[in-house]
This record gives sequence, structure tokens and C-alpha cells, in this order.
Amino acid sequence: MTTDEENGRSRTYTWQDPTPAAQAARQKSGAELFAAMINGNLPPAPIADTLDFSLTAAGKERPFSRSTAPNFTTIRWAPCMAG
Repeated sequence: MTTDEENGRSRTYTWQDPTPAAQAARQKSGAELFAAMINGNLPPAPIADTLDFSLTAAGKERPFSRSTAPNFTTIRWAPCMAG
């Protein structure tokens, strides 16, 4: 559970075991791995549940995702991360 001390908000979430996806990653291409996650044959990466996004398409070039971008995903970037 995460808690924002300033305003008292909290968030609890769960994720699926990433082991099956990690094992499949050794045998599949990236596009095949993402396609298996999209169609539900493999669990998504835990970071997807953490940041509330899901893969929507995967092709040869790159995956595409969708996010609801709720207020808990606000990121305070460190100065070293700034462009």
C-alpha cells in the first residue's frame, strides 16, 4: 500500500506472478511476448499494475499502451532526469 502523507490518500493493489512471462521471454521474441500478454495468455509485467497501464497493441517496431493516468501516477522528477 502506498500512502500520501500530505493529504491522507492511500492505494492498495495486487499483481500477478511474473514468473510465467519471465520464462516465456527466454523463448519468444518481444512481439510474441507482448502479444501473449495482450491476449491474456501471459500475465502483464507488475509495473503495468503499479502505474495502471495496459498493452493494447504490439508490432515489430514497438508496443503501444493505454493508461488512465490517475492522480497517483504524478511523478516528481529528480533534477538529474530533466531534459
